[in-house]
Amino acid sequence: ALAAVRSDGKSPPVELVTILALRSPLWLAATVGVLRCGLPFVWMGAGELPQKSRHVEAARNSEILRSLKPGLVLLGGQVDPEVVPKWEEAEVSPRLLALALGAAPPGHRVFAEEPSPTLCYMLTGGTTGSSKCVEVRHEMALHEVASYPQVTPSLGPEDRVLQHTAVLWAASALGQVDIALAFGATLCICDSLDQETITEHRATVLGTVPSALESLEPKAVPSVRAVFTWGEAMSKVLAKRWRSAELQVLELLISTEYWLCLFCEGEASIQGRSIYRAVAGADVAVLTSWEVPQLKSDPGFSGELCLRGPMVTAGYRGHVGSNLLPAPDGGPPFFRTNDLVSLVGRCPWGQLRLEFRGRSDQLVKVAGQFVDLSEAEARMAAALRPAAAASNGELSEVVILPAPASVGPSSGVAPAAHAFVSASSGELRSSEASRFLSLARSLLPRGAALHLLTGQMPKDPVTGKVDRRALLGGLVGTSPTLPAAPALLPRMRLYPRWLLFAALVGTLDVPAMLDVLLLRASPTRPGLALLLRLFVHFASVPYLWLLSIYCPREKLRLVTNYVPFARLGLISVLHHFARRKGPLFGLASAARAALG
Repeated sequence: ALAAVRSDGKSPPVELVTILALRSPLWLAATVGVLRCGLPFVWMGAGELPQKSRHVEAARNSEILRSLKPGLVLLGGQVDPEVVPKWEEAEVSPRLLALALGAAPPGHRVFAEEPSPTLCYMLTGGTTGSSKCVEVRHEMALHEVASYPQVTPSLGPEDRVLQHTAVLWAASALGQVDIALAFGATLCICDSLDQETITEHRATVLGTVPSALESLEPKAVPSVRAVFTWGEAMSKVLAKRWRSAELQVLELLISTEYWLCLFCEGEASIQGRSIYRAVAGADVAVLTSWEVPQLKSDPGFSGELCLRGPMVTAGYRGHVGSNLLPAPDGGPPFFRTNDLVSLVGRCPWGQLRLEFRGRSDQLVKVAGQFVDLSEAEARMAAALRPAAAASNGELSEVVILPAPASVGPSSGVAPAAHAFVSASSGELRSSEASRFLSLARSLLPRGAALHLLTGQMPKDPVTGKVDRRALLGGLVGTSPTLPAAPALLPRMRLYPRWLLFAALVGTLDVPAMLDVLLLRASPTRPGLALLLRLFVHFASVPYLWLLSIYCPREKLRLVTNYVPFARLGLISVLHHFARRKGPLFGLASAARAALG
């Protein structure tokens, strides 16, 4: 049907096809059909996420329609109307073709004479809000299909691969398809990754993020014999639990931009970091200097991981040359991955072995020296967890993030990073809390600010991970042109409720309230002017708060460090000063009212 549309001579030429359908055998057949016609595709989510997260799919679909401008949409049945983009608002309205089973029209060539070198387009970052459009070439998928049997030769056609990831994470969804293609295995398309689904489909191979394995018990899914993980670092505890069940667990260092190239079978360095091996065809180097780019491919060097080969993207759509680094040998450019590694040696067959050290965006420069925030994060969590337990508390999480405005070295005034420690105090006494905070401060990396949260960290509703943008948003706020409430609420969440209550009570006209309670005011007239004044004072608190935010931090601390409740207490003092011609006058009035 697609071939007939292309050859009817009436429609404008189609350069990209969008597939908007629920994952099913028909969805997969449509994908293959588009490729056989020599066209690239892009997947749109059809409403497979939970209801509260459908807006994420809708936003992604609208972004695809706006940025990629597909000429044809294969529209499946049972698509949630909430996620369907508004076709009429597109710059070029695409042609809609119903996706249904049927025989191919006779007399049409199925294979394209000059197929596009592009396999598909994928947007990075399922929920980060800062997506880039990656151009995926045919050789990336072909390399992956050819390389999986070299990595895990024990798998074969008798295996069953679970395909459970929604197309919002297109690289994972297609990666699961590639695993089945590589071994000629059965692909089981399903909606979730849980014990019941694995048992129902008798799945033997899983490909997923490590956090999805936390809720599964290996012994409860005896059919599984191989697990591929990607997208996140796998904790040693989780890896040991799955490998102890005599399962083959391979940790893959891959992303939307570069596919199967590095894998780890459990080997670790003395420091406990994972050791990865490169697959055949992967050209690996490290960028040892950022000021004057220098690429090294010999053991003993450390730096940012750079890759080239058939598994690496040609670049981002609309970002020519982005993340590409010219090769010193004059060959194809290297792709900068933003991962930090150390080259530790070579395998007997010549491929490099490397130690993963974290993300380069977790590296900040303070006083001329680089500080690895991921290492500091792990070190703080390991030290604070037993300290919190000893104080009848519980440490939830530790997250250290580079400051949003910091570029290069720290200025020495603004913090280079922010450390967020989430802990429940339980029956924590003040002395124990003081010792806990002192320990946390001693573990802080140089140039970092400490923020203690008594509640849970904000979580992304789709992935369940810590919402790091929300954490930083509580510090930097939103645009000052917005009303007070949107800019104030993220900051208010960072404070315990008892402290906010005490500060808000302090903003009220306490002496006047005592006059009413002690019958200093006429009991027959509660005082409308007094109530109106209290309301005005209470309503002005957010604006006073916002005003204090734009004061120079180092100067503001000269005052707030000596005022109870810091900035909140200062606002209370200013309120009383404005109402009673000075805070001392207000305190004297309150004392007289209390003593009668």
